[in-house]
This record gives sequence, structure tokens and C-alpha cells, in this order.
Amino acid sequence: MKDEVTNSALSDNNQLLDKYNPIMYGIIADVFEVNEIKFAVFERVVEKARNTIDQFDPSNGRLFLFLLKILQQSVRDEIANSNTPITALYRKGTFFDVINGNDYAVFFDVFFIGKPIELLAELNNQPPEQIRKSLFRAIKCLRGHFCPEPP
Repeated sequence: MKDEVTNSALSDNNQLLDKYNPIMYGIIADVFEVNEIKFAVFERVVEKARNTIDQFDPSNGRLFLFLLKILQQSVRDEIANSNTPITALYRKGTFFDVINGNDYAVFFDVFFIGKPIELLAELNNQPPEQIRKSLFRAIKCLRGHFCPEPP
């Protein structure tokens, strides 16, 4: 009986994650040009999401943000292991078109480079809360673009 419950929960989690696959792939496809890299990063994201979904706690945030963190680390890992300079990604793809200019700069520094919010706040002479709001606006724009209706 316990195995049936575990298998049912696993199946439910996989179905839920599958609904986000097009969104995650869309973001990855926006970052990388080479299909092999796109597929490899996507596979790593899906595998890690499936292996860590049991750590997701809805009281700590939305599933989209949980998956975005997994995607973020996978993108950073791929960039770190490639010869692509990070600056080559700055004005590339839908991100730049979808996210407001000021919010985009914050998103880029946090998502791609990994700068802490506190450092960005100091560099921009703004309170950390303002940087967080900018980051959340950017993520909201991405979600609205890649996922107009929540799965």
C-alpha cells in the first residue's frame, strides 16, 4: 500500500513538472544557440527537478521559482564550462525584450552572474528591498511571457 501511495505521488509530481517543461526549455533556448547544449541543459534541469521535487515546500514559494533556481544553476554551470563570455549573453534573446531595462540589469546580474542582492544594492546606491522588487518584476515578466496561464 505504501508503494502505491509513493508511486502515485511520484506520478503526480512528474505530471506537474511536465507542465513546466515547455517554459523551462523556452528559457534555455533563449540563452543558448547550439541545439546540443540546449538539450543537454534541459535534460539536466528535468533530472534535477525530478530528483529534488520532494524538497519543494509550497509554503516557501511557488513551484515556478523552485524550478527557476534549478534552471539558473544549470545555466550557470553550462556557461562556466563553455567558452562563451558572459557579456555575449547580455542583450541576447527574449529576456532583453520582455524585461524592463533597469529590471533586466538586476535580473542579469543575479541570474547569470550570481551577484548577491546586497552587493547590487550597494553598487546601485539602493536599498536591498528595491533590488528584490526589481528582480521579482523581472521574474514576473518572464513568467508572463513563457507561461501566460499558470500550469
